[in-house]
Amino acid sequence: MTEPAACQAGYYAPQKATECTRCPAGSWSAAKSAECTRCPAGTELPQEGATSADACQPCRAGWYGPNAGAASCTICPAGAYCAGTGAVGWTICPFGESWGLKTWVVCTGFPLGLERG
Repeated sequence: MTEPAACQAGYYAPQKATECTRCPAGSWSAAKSAECTRCPAGTELPQEGATSADACQPCRAGWYGPNAGAASCTICPAGAYCAGTGAVGWTICPFGESWGLKTWVVCTGFPLGLERG
């Protein structure tokens, strides 16, 4: 009978598997894991084969990560903002305000009738 694989950290082997598979981007594993653990929502991990949860990095300000296991975060949409780091969603700017031109971190007011481009 073949023994299940005892994988190094960053790899996994489902039950009864004899070969190890590298964890995909957005997840990590400790040694001898049967599966990879997905990074939490609000984080990203672009590399494959991560060996600890410390590799999951919070989405930077102006970006968000709505789902666990993301390889990359998504920039906040126009007319919305993502405050702080590790955002899992975005908020629509209040009426009469627009998003920062390059940051998408805070909404800023502008005189009525003027549009921000």
